[in-house]
Amino acid sequence: MQPAGQGRVPAADPLRHGHMPVTHCRPLLMGHGVRFLQFALVGLSGVVVNTVLLYCLVGFAAWPHVPAAACSSEAAMLSNFLLNDRWTFRDAAPGAQWCGRLLRYNAVALGGVAISLGVLSALTTLAGVYYLLANLVGILAGTLWNYGVNVLVTWHVRAADPAGMPLSATVEG
Repeated sequence: MQPAGQGRVPAADPLRHGHMPVTHCRPLLMGHGVRFLQFALVGLSGVVVNTVLLYCLVGFAAWPHVPAAACSSEAAMLSNFLLNDRWTFRDAAPGAQWCGRLLRYNAVALGGVAISLGVLSALTTLAGVYYLLANLVGILAGTLWNYGVNVLVTWHVRAADPAGMPLSATVEG
């Protein structure tokens, strides 16, 4: 038996009481599911650009791996922006200027690059991990940052429920 005033949260209004059961998270996740999948596929193409350029700069041009990774990351960022802008987010931020989106995307992606390079450097220097493998782990680490911030800052996308209605992130208390 529960003390007076501390009964169960009514099933019809879980958000009002600050609780969000898993069943209420599903629409939020589904609102970004397809777009995140597209973002991930574009990201995979960027991984190919990044890895091939990194391999060439280190293997053929004898660059140190960290500066080579920085250069290959920028090339991949530009490639990813072009593909994301034309495919993943083609319906987002229609009034925003292309150059402005590019600058915002690049600024956000630099945070992802900092994460990627930090992981690459730590794994190669401290743990002796092969640089190409360490680079892939770094890219994975930066992906969530890049998606999460870019949907808000670059393309101004909010999650929608399956019916296409925007979801509010606020909870009344």
